[in-house]
Amino acid sequence: MVSELLAGTVPGQRRKWTAGSINPMLNIISAVMSDLVKQGTLVRDVAALVDRVKRSKTKLATFTEPEVRTLLRPSPVTASVTPGTWPSQGCAAGSCAGCGGPTSTWRRAR
Repeated sequence: MVSELLAGTVPGQRRKWTAGSINPMLNIISAVMSDLVKQGTLVRDVAALVDRVKRSKTKLATFTEPEVRTLLRPSPVTASVTPGTWPSQGCAAGSCAGCGGPTSTWRRAR
């Protein structure tokens, strides 16, 4: 089944699966089967015997030093903003979860 998912030949499959989706699926199936073995429902966890798919090493595309300098150079938009007028964290309205703004649903532990 793993080789079929990698090849994209499973009926109804829209695209090929990658190691990033196959390995977690195998881990979840193995966890369920392991629990069933502990309960005595199954004799063995066959998902634990399936080899995990190796992740392909991808080279990251990073910025060069001149590109970073260009990125950090003030633009006409940011040059007109006076210090202290940009929000210090989170979104301007403070409405994102986790920033603790006035409409945030997240609260710090007291």
